[in-house]
Formats: sequence, C-alpha cells, structure tokens
Amino acid sequence: MSTEVLIVTLSSLIYIAFMFGMLLFEFDNIELAFQRYRLRRKKKSAKDDGKLLILAKDLLSGALGRDVDGIWLVVAVVLIFVVSFIIALSNFSFYLAMVIAFFLSALPLLLLYSKMQALRNKGSQEGISLLTEMYRQYKMNSLNIFKAIELTIAAKGEYPICRKHLYVLLLRLQDAANADEIRRHCRALSFALGGNWGRSVASCIEIAASKGTDISLALLDILEQLKTAKALVEERKRLNSESMRMTLFLIPFLYIMTTCPVY
Repeated sequence: MSTEVLIVTLSSLIYIAFMFGMLLFEFDNIELAFQRYRLRRKKKSAKDDGKLLILAKDLLSGALGRDVDGIWLVVAVVLIFVVSFIIALSNFSFYLAMVIAFFLSALPLLLLYSKMQALRNKGSQEGISLLTEMYRQYKMNSLNIFKAIELTIAAKGEYPICRKHLYVLLLRLQDAANADEIRRHCRALSFALGGNWGRSVASCIEIAASKGTDISLALLDILEQLKTAKALVEERKRLNSESMRMTLFLIPFLYIMTTCPVY
C-alpha cells in the first residue's frame, strides 16, 4: 500500500509540475487577466474581501515580501487539491484520495509559513536599526509618518527584510481610502513582522497614519525595550558560555581529583 501511495504521489507531482509549466507558458495572459480583476476589485470596498483572501494575501506578503493578491494562493491550492484528488481517486478509495489531496495541497501553505517564520526570526534582529532610522526620519520630517516610512525605505540601514515589508505597507497605505483600510494594512504588517515589537510598531504606524497622533515617545519606548531585550539575550549567551566552559574543565578536574589515590 505504501508503494502505491508513493506512486500516486509522484504521479500527482508530475501532473502538477506539468500544469505549472503550462501556467508559466501562459503567464503573461494570466497576469493580464488578474490585473484586470484586481483593478475591478480595488474599486470596491475593502470589506468585500473575504477573510480567506485576506489571510492568503497576508501569508504571501509575509513570506515573499511583496504585495501579492491572495487569489493566486487560493487558486493554486484548489488546483493542486483537485488534480491530486482526481489522480488518487482512480487508484484508492474516496477517503484515502481525500487524505492524499489534502496533504499535497497543504504543502505550499506549510512552505510559505515556514519561510515566513524564518523571515520573522531574521527580521526581529533588525528592529533596533529599523526603529532608530524611522524615529530619526519621523522627527526630521515634521511628524509625517508617510514621508518617514518612504525615507526609511530609501535609507541604507541594515534591515533588508523589514525594508521589504515597509515598502509593501507604503504601497497599500497610498491606496487606502479610510481608517478601516489603514488598520487592515497595518495588521498585515504586524502579521508579517511577528512578535510583540512588530505589533507595537504596526499599531504606532496605524495611529499616526489615521489620526495624525505624535508617536515619537512610543517609538522610543519600543526602541528601548528592544535594546533591553538584546542586552538580556547577550547576557544569557555569556552565562551559557561560561557554564559550558566550567562544565568542560571543572568536571574532568573533579573526576581526576576523586579517582586519584591519596597517599
């Protein structure tokens, strides 16, 4: 049975790869159709977007660092599920075919989520550089958060991952029509950055963009918290290193002292 499952899985992957090649071959036409679809949908209210499309869009943006429409991910997952299910159903029972199709269609989601988590971990190390530059630009440009974000993106700071997420946020904020859309876009940034500091930064940007409130003190407070957390992490690493050195040298010494005969 395991051999048959492997054969069906490989067959499904081959068919999926073939269809993916066809999609690449017709990519220009498909992209043009989706661009027309996006232009029509942008004219509608943001509330018309379902939770599934919003979640798919946030996942793609968080993993790829680009403003990608969630419909692409939904269509890809549905297509993989249907193709895998049809192929598996010709060889297995309905229940087993559903399991195989579900597993194969979940692979892209798992890969995207794993990549997003890896980017979150790397991006959390860029928080101090990002907030330092953002605070500087925010104060220099008369508390204009949009200009501060734009100049933070253009600056040569060591925050490549956060720069991509800020660029996506800036594009979305420029198209935002009301406070609800600003809140949704800032929540997408919070989802992409992850962690308490990401949620705090996104909340500050939301307040500044929608209400024009001065967030200087809030940015400084987040920056100080990140510096304190970094100092604690470095201290913990130092203590762990000292413990390892004591373990490596002290235990053999004690073992020799306790086993040597006393005359």
